[in-house]
Amino acid sequence: AIDNKSADFRILLRKVMSQKVDTVVTITVGAPAGLIIKQARELGFKGDIISSVGIVLTPDAQMAAGKHLKGTYYQTYTENPAFVADYKARFGLEPAAFTLVAYTEM
Repeated sequence: AIDNKSADFRILLRKVMSQKVDTVVTITVGAPAGLIIKQARELGFKGDIISSVGIVLTPDAQMAAGKHLKGTYYQTYTENPAFVADYKARFGLEPAAFTLVAYTEM
């Protein structure tokens, strides 16, 4: 759990990194989502970072992460034309927005 009003997550990140983890998953939104990524990289974390929708839905998160966002796994909500075509062929319908989100998330 984090304080979403905080701007410094280094103590928490050091604690997490001391456990020798190879992946950090963050499920927050806004600037803190980006700051967690940025500060983890600044502290030398080389593993994977996975973010929830907080990165794509809150532009201030992307700005806070800056160049450190590169190499982070996060949703983009980019429509996959092959998935849409397969869905239409199988179900005879346009996929609902949630269907596209779930597919992208998967």
